Amino acid sequence: MDAKPSYEFIEKHSHDHAGGGAHGSLHKVDSIVPIIVTGESELPESDRLVDLKKWILQLLGES
Repeated sequence: MDAKPSYEFIEKHSHDHAGGGAHGSLHKVDSIVPIIVTGESELPESDRLVDLKKWILQLLGES
C-alpha cells in the first residue's frame, strides 16, 4: 500500500510531517533527500541509499 504523493499514513501515536517526506508515500517527492559532499572527486555507483552508504563508508575509510 502506498500513500498519494505528499501524503502520509498517520495514527494516534505518530507525528505528522507537514509537506510529506514521512511514512507512506514512495513517490520521489517524498523519498529524495539532498546530500552535499565537498572535496571528493569519486561518486557513488548510483543514488540508491545502499550505494550511498557504501560510498560514505569508503570515504570514512570504514570499508
